Amino acid sequence: MASTQTAHTEKCTGIVQLNPIDKGYLVGLQTQLLDLYPDQISLPKLHITILHQNFPKLVGAGKTRGDKLLKQAYKEGKQNKVIPPVVSFGDVYIGERTEGAEAGRVSTYVVIPEADLCKATRDEILSEAGVIDILGHIVGTEEEDRVFHISLTNLTGNGGDSLKYPNLATDTKVEL
Repeated sequence: MASTQTAHTEKCTGIVQLNPIDKGYLVGLQTQLLDLYPDQISLPKLHITILHQNFPKLVGAGKTRGDKLLKQAYKEGKQNKVIPPVVSFGDVYIGERTEGAEAGRVSTYVVIPEADLCKATRDEILSEAGVIDILGHIVGTEEEDRVFHISLTNLTGNGGDSLKYPNLATDTKVEL
């Protein structure tokens, strides 16, 4: 199983992400997936979302709202106090949504098996930013049981059009 060190993003746009340093294996997966699914387009920005942007907005208000505290923490480099994890690349899936907010989306992704390391990194970053209380807003949501992954392809090539919350029970495992 291939693995890579991750790195923090330089700034926070509201979404907390980690970037894989070595992307060679992922680019190889994209090439194979495009052969299998010619309607898909490779995503240029390969990253692991460790917290969706909706949740920091739920904590605090004004200048002390969670997303603003996170952005300020990144400006101050506080995320760099947290050692980013080494992750491996697990199984590859394709998912399609036919209803709800994501209706019409089809994307492929590789699972990151080290969910515990991703959650610990997320929690440490939130703590450094002073918004660790956001975790109470995650309970009972899709974010609580997030499948950490890297989206590889989708129908548009725009990362925002990928599945936010993969479902390993309903998505199809791709044999490469």
